[in-house]
Amino acid sequence: MPKHIFALTAAEASTLAPEEHDTSVSKLVDKLNNVRNGLIVVRLTPADMLNWLRNAGYIEDRAAPDGKIYPLPTQQGRTIGIQEKQDDSRTSNNWYSSLTPNAQQFIIDSLDGLTDYLAEIKRSQRAEKAAFSLSAQQAAAVNISDEPINIVALVQGINQQIDENAMHKLSNDAIISWLKKKGLITSVVNPNTGREKTVVTDQGSYAGIIIGTAVNIKGESYSTILYPVNIQQFIIKNISEIAQEDIDLFETSIAPLE
Repeated sequence: MPKHIFALTAAEASTLAPEEHDTSVSKLVDKLNNVRNGLIVVRLTPADMLNWLRNAGYIEDRAAPDGKIYPLPTQQGRTIGIQEKQDDSRTSNNWYSSLTPNAQQFIIDSLDGLTDYLAEIKRSQRAEKAAFSLSAQQAAAVNISDEPINIVALVQGINQQIDENAMHKLSNDAIISWLKKKGLITSVVNPNTGREKTVVTDQGSYAGIIIGTAVNIKGESYSTILYPVNIQQFIIKNISEIAQEDIDLFETSIAPLE
């Protein structure tokens, strides 16, 4: 499943507190990421934080006393506790935006706004292309393999039918999610690692889905689920439903966390 954009639940955000001293944007970002340790959600980056602060009017790109351009606080940014400082380390004398405890608390209290900003960026990027779809003619042109193939190979064949410059490609996740809803495959959690693994259900085995092997670009063999002709045809027949699943997965990936 696609990872969710960076977000914290209300319970997770309530565990956060500012440092007693000033800190950098990078260090605050690390602190936020450590709440979930990068699991489930996409890790926040310092660029994400700076872009959000810039968009909200708290920092701007302007010249420092050395004449170079840096992201530094606006007057509005100073009112919430962002200060411009010069790095006094031996390796750098660059200027940067330093976050006082008050600024850190303000950001912690405003994390929903940060998540909304990231979601809007994702929506804008997605709107640059049309949502995935196939015409009846394109669907009929998809090559159906006589031999069982994995999802990667099937999706590659499907996406060959579209103009990738104008339309989003269908994701592997969309087909996998749809097949899970149909009861043909499911996810199980490895108790030792805590990671999910996709396995074939009894219904899927009855339909001919098997576990086989494939070779990656390094020439290494790995186990993979293989789909026979009838399942490939079943997928193509329901491609419009799967296209909607792709849209739904995207919307879920940017929705607020409960």
